Amino acid sequence: MDHHLSAPSQPISALKASPVKTRSIGSRYPQATIPDSDVDRDKRFKNVDGDLQNVYVGPFEPSAFLEKYFPQRDDMPKFDDERKEAFKSVGRSGGTNKGTKKGKKAEKQVRDEKDMYRPMVDALKDFCPDFDIEITGNFQDTRAVVHFGGGLKPDIIFYGKSSFRGQRTDLMAMETHIEMKLDEDADGFADGHATSEGAVPFLRDSDKARSTRGQLASYAGSQLASQFRTHAFSVWATGTSARLIRWDRGGVVVSTKFDYTKESYLADFFWCLSHADPAARGYDESVT
Repeated sequence: MDHHLSAPSQPISALKASPVKTRSIGSRYPQATIPDSDVDRDKRFKNVDGDLQNVYVGPFEPSAFLEKYFPQRDDMPKFDDERKEAFKSVGRSGGTNKGTKKGKKAEKQVRDEKDMYRPMVDALKDFCPDFDIEITGNFQDTRAVVHFGGGLKPDIIFYGKSSFRGQRTDLMAMETHIEMKLDEDADGFADGHATSEGAVPFLRDSDKARSTRGQLASYAGSQLASQFRTHAFSVWATGTSARLIRWDRGGVVVSTKFDYTKESYLADFFWCLSHADPAARGYDESVT
């Protein structure tokens, strides 16, 4: 059975979420180059996250997220077994290699995050008719407004087909992006409750989680700072799970985690975004 956009179990206004403090998220994102290349990359992302603890709202059901931000469409290609199989191939990427564990030889699965990029692009291409999809995880944008000295490199970037790109990874032209992680532990958010005493509800309290949130915020901050936008979207994904995220200067809305090999929400999102008008995509139409 095709799983298209479904109505949320309750109105989006009634969904439980942490309140957003009334402050400008644009002022909280780093807005200039940070040239100190001696600072560890993960540490830089964690430092960014440390200033953004109270801007996240969620988790919202993916159906509610889609209903809130995009007009419902009934013309999406069928989310059939063939297309589900294409998404399942993302999580089967990689190979095996001899490894050691506590000094003992063992046969263990070795998977490289980069092996998931091409299967994800191939699985999504039918749902992105208005986008060019580029694998950018190996190509840094050192011109980005926020580039931390070494540059920013989202894993997969979606560009409008008619957009001008100065280089392969160009956050000034980016429509949206996917940041992929090999490890579910790198999820920055928790759908249940905080993971340690004193943690902000909904935010996972671990080094990997803080690094992921800071990384996502750095990409979104650079995009919002370098384009005439009211908001932007991004996706966090692993081999089987994903979250939809919307960024603006008042807060960050995050969906619950869902299995995109079984549910069509990821395909729905890109189909709707590809067909959305500029304002719905996030462009500020008051700028002429």
